[in-house]
Amino acid sequence: MPLTLSKQELVDSLRGVANSGDDSLRFSGVEFDSRRVKRGQLFIAIKGEHVHGEAFLDQAFAQGAALALVEAEHLLKTSPHSGRLIAVKNSLSAFHSVAAPWPSHF
Repeated sequence: MPLTLSKQELVDSLRGVANSGDDSLRFSGVEFDSRRVKRGQLFIAIKGEHVHGEAFLDQAFAQGAALALVEAEHLLKTSPHSGRLIAVKNSLSAFHSVAAPWPSHF
């Protein structure tokens, strides 16, 4: 069973920041590679050695991402996807925080 949460549940659990809007948006499953995102997944924009995943938000949403975790809070004002972004201090650490208790559900 894939990880499934609403935007608001994710914001609350991560103490993230998001624009108001459709807080009932849900994602099912996660992906770190924008080229592999499937419809309805959460895209986690992580900082790589040479480039930040935030550079691939357009591609991730074109592939069907439902939501994305980002680190750059200014994207909540400047991105065309701002209503589907959740800003956190560290996107990889935030993902670990959410996913850590998930195996105990099985």
